[in-house]
Amino acid sequence: MLQQSRIAQDIFVSLKTVPCLGEPFLRGSLLGTEADELSDIDIGLRPVELTDIAAVERIVDMMYARHEIEFHDWARSLLPGAAVVSFFLRDVPIFWNVDFEVIVPASQRLAIRETVPHDQTAHDLKIWPLALKYSLRETDAQWPDVTRFVCRYVGSAPEDWSQLRDSLGDALRAIESDADGTHSHFISRCWDTYHERT
Repeated sequence: MLQQSRIAQDIFVSLKTVPCLGEPFLRGSLLGTEADELSDIDIGLRPVELTDIAAVERIVDMMYARHEIEFHDWARSLLPGAAVVSFFLRDVPIFWNVDFEVIVPASQRLAIRETVPHDQTAHDLKIWPLALKYSLRETDAQWPDVTRFVCRYVGSAPEDWSQLRDSLGDALRAIESDADGTHSHFISRCWDTYHERT
């Protein structure tokens, strides 16, 4: 069993303390045979009586109360169609973020881009490990998204995966220079991973 599956099981146990969120279920690569050491943890929830906002509030409270969390980020770009919030855990590989998708009927989707909390540094630190993961896998389908992310920081598009990995170092340096001390531990872990992997 992959370590990510064990973490998911621990989170499932924690979710039992919040029964109004419904029965959690795994999504994504951990369900099949394609999971690897870079796979993240995708969890779905179908709360019956909660709005997406209320469900995410309960998830955030539970995760910070029962797990060691670096930070979290609500994917505003997916709203209002999908409520997805990502958590980054301490002391596990930076690739093993936990993504919760809250699935509710349209009448219970109240969150909109303009009203959910947003921390640009947290958002960029969520994207950076994903970009590194895709560059290590050399996932062609993700090339446009990864190069667009890097271009925000370096101004020009890389020509190949090797250049992209170099540019990710420049991007992380830029994120670090804009960040306050809140995320310094996670940024340090990103640098460690970057130097180990590239």
